[in-house]
Amino acid sequence: MIDTVFATDMAIHFDLLKNFNEKIDAEPDVNKWEDRNLLYQMVVHLADIGNPARPFPLARGWAERVIQEFCEQVRASCMGAWPLISAWCRRMAWENDTAAVPARVKRGKYLFGSG
Repeated sequence: MIDTVFATDMAIHFDLLKNFNEKIDAEPDVNKWEDRNLLYQMVVHLADIGNPARPFPLARGWAERVIQEFCEQVRASCMGAWPLISAWCRRMAWENDTAAVPARVKRGKYLFGSG
C-alpha cells in the first residue's frame, strides 16, 4: 500500500512508466499478473496526475479537497496526534496559525496562479 502512495511522486514517473510498459509488453493480460502492485501504482499515479486535465471548476474543487485534507493532517500533527508529516508542520506550529493555511494556500500563486 505504501508503495502505491509513493507512486504519486513525479520523481519516479519515468521509471514507473518504463516498468509498467515492460510488464504489460511481457504479459498484456493483467489478470494473469501474480503481483499486481505495479498495476495499482500506475492506476493511483494516473488518477493523481489526471486531475489538471479535468475542466477547471472540477479540478479546482478536487485540489481544494486535497488541500483541506493536508491541512487537517497538519493540524493533527501540530497537536501531537500524529508525527510531523512535513516541514510545514514545524512552521505552522511556530506561527500558531493552522486555521489560516487553507485560505493562504488557495490564494497562492503556486496553486491557482493568482498570487
